[in-house]
Amino acid sequence: MKLIAGAKITFTKAALAGFSVAEKKAFYIFAHILNRTKLLEAQIFSQWQTVLDTQRSSIERDAALFGLFEFIILLAGELKEGWEAITICYHKSQLSKTLNTQLPEEVQKILKRLPDHFNGTSITHHLRNHFAYHHDPEKIFSAFQLLADDDLHIAYLFSEENNYFDYATKLRIAAVAESIGHSDWRRAVEHLVTKVAGEVGADVSKVLNAILATLIAKIIDCDHEAVELPSVPNETELAGHFFFYAVPPGY
Repeated sequence: MKLIAGAKITFTKAALAGFSVAEKKAFYIFAHILNRTKLLEAQIFSQWQTVLDTQRSSIERDAALFGLFEFIILLAGELKEGWEAITICYHKSQLSKTLNTQLPEEVQKILKRLPDHFNGTSITHHLRNHFAYHHDPEKIFSAFQLLADDDLHIAYLFSEENNYFDYATKLRIAAVAESIGHSDWRRAVEHLVTKVAGEVGADVSKVLNAILATLIAKIIDCDHEAVELPSVPNETELAGHFFFYAVPPGY
């Protein structure tokens, strides 16, 4: 845990009067995308630490693996939508022509390689189009047919509908692993964390944050206030478990 210092910036809608229509669209849409991806990344690393925590019960760790996997797929989908927003709000709107040279050189380089993260053969495109919000019976059945007859299936059944069907998660992960050429589902999950959250997510975050920082710098009429977050964990200190919960009395 460590203290991090920052600033609270306050302004009114009128302060954006000097923004072009393209700048206003990017200002709101890119900020929303960053909020969503930051939330999903925090969940990924939090669930990942729970999976690795040997002090936790095997039930909690299995359920956390499900959380980790599904948050990765959700992040892949959100990043793909983010790329489409960049394409529309930054490139097609011509905002890039006025803003690009104001961005740090590193960010300009990232912008050039971003398309490769989302082309038709990319893992982000694959996860978003085939697994995020999709339940393809044929892909699942194809993975099922690869299982050995003695493959262990586990389900946890508790009161108050606190049920977790571990076998379904393992098969879904196996289906993704098969589709990206991994025979070991554990290595497939590690690969997804590294690629989706570590590489693609980091690149999109740097680009959108840099664009917003450039736009915020244009706001003249705004108030600045120093703020602090006293105890912020790093990614290895995050730990959460959000699957099982008890229903309050009288609910």
